[in-house]
Amino acid sequence: MRAVFGHLAAQGVDRYLKGPETEELRDWFLNESLPLPENIRIYYWPFPHHGSIIFRDAAYLDIPSGQVAVIWLLKFFPVSFLMSWEESPQPLFGLPRLSDWDNEVVTKDVALPLSLTEIPHRYWPEAPSETSVITFGQEAMFAVPHIKHASQ
Repeated sequence: MRAVFGHLAAQGVDRYLKGPETEELRDWFLNESLPLPENIRIYYWPFPHHGSIIFRDAAYLDIPSGQVAVIWLLKFFPVSFLMSWEESPQPLFGLPRLSDWDNEVVTKDVALPLSLTEIPHRYWPEAPSETSVITFGQEAMFAVPHIKHASQ
């Protein structure tokens, strides 16, 4: 989990102290004896697609439940990770959670379940849908690779 957080936090290293609970996350990241803050969940799922997506500092609204979460996202073949700040004691997303293994010893190997039959849409959660809205903050970053067209 710390490696996932490290990769997400590294996107915009000059953005320290920008967002809710950055000091608490810093302390957790640097001290292996501390638990992950309770309102943070780290989800994962297969990403069997080309390309990669990384962003942080987005707000996700689940329209049916009215729940809102701040999310950071890292997607690349073969897996995706979503870090979420959630107010509800119930998880917002119906995905496996890496954060469920927070109490395990850092050096311990864990067999993570990975469903290959229930994979979210390629552009979830970064694209809005009939049941969700996503907004990006002022300092949100987004990048896509250059695609060379036949005429070039």
